[in-house]
Amino acid sequence: MHWKQTADPRQTPAPKREPGLRRSERQARREAAVVAGLQELRGRLGGRAPTHQALAEHSGLPIGWLRWAYPSLEQVSG
Repeated sequence: MHWKQTADPRQTPAPKREPGLRRSERQARREAAVVAGLQELRGRLGGRAPTHQALAEHSGLPIGWLRWAYPSLEQVSG
């Protein structure tokens, strides 16, 4: 799952929202992408721990943000 995924383009656009709300929605999408990406990568890698680089490539998240937000991927529950 890519963190920038949006709804079906054939649907009508959502009404404008407050900037803070958009930011929290973006954060929620990023966190969901981290958890989903880690679950998928852990399944693929078996016993090996996923790296920030692998998660960034898999999810489309910026690696710098991942390293800042999650210094240790082992601490992410999912």
